[in-house]
Amino acid sequence: MSTDLPRKYADESLLVVPNASVNAILPDVGVWPISEDLLDLISTPSMMRRGEAEQTTRVTQLIAYYVVVHDGRILTHRRTRRQPEKRLTAIKAVGLSGHMTVADLPALTTRDMFHQCASSGYANRELAEEIKVRISSECPISLCCVIWEPVDDFGKQHLGLVYVVHAEEQFTVLEPGLITDAKFEGLPDIRAAYDKFTSWTRLLLESKLFLSMLTQE
Repeated sequence: MSTDLPRKYADESLLVVPNASVNAILPDVGVWPISEDLLDLISTPSMMRRGEAEQTTRVTQLIAYYVVVHDGRILTHRRTRRQPEKRLTAIKAVGLSGHMTVADLPALTTRDMFHQCASSGYANRELAEEIKVRISSECPISLCCVIWEPVDDFGKQHLGLVYVVHAEEQFTVLEPGLITDAKFEGLPDIRAAYDKFTSWTRLLLESKLFLSMLTQE
């Protein structure tokens, strides 16, 4: 298993959990609800250098995955060649994602970031690295489910914690060198172009659990 990460990314200290523990709770591919066992697992992570985590499937990296929604439409985008995960270059997605790092450990271990209607420091920091939006909901950033797709090494290495962010229509991309073609799209248009989107996008949009969160404000 190899990695082509630049040194500054390879040296990041990520939060990881044992892959075997994830498999024991989430035995199959899919979009899963947040159970107490799952909360116990992801709120007690270990730290690992990203370059090392990319070389093994013994641990699973925790990924925050933010889906920005306005009036039933979802903010989509593509990653450019400048972003570190080359496997995701030029593929469209409905989620703005980022690794959880050592900076997020206090919020994670105290479960501050899991409160249904809380806008935690972690959530604001992570989301604000990529895009600026104005929140339009009393429950601005809510953890609704996780994505688990252990069909290959890449899937086994990443667990997506999915947050729905209800926002106003105006937005500003803060990392234009890494993110391009950002726009709000309706579900029919996204589904009509499934072949251009990530597998996580397809899993989410086939999930009744996730779709039910799109209309909750």
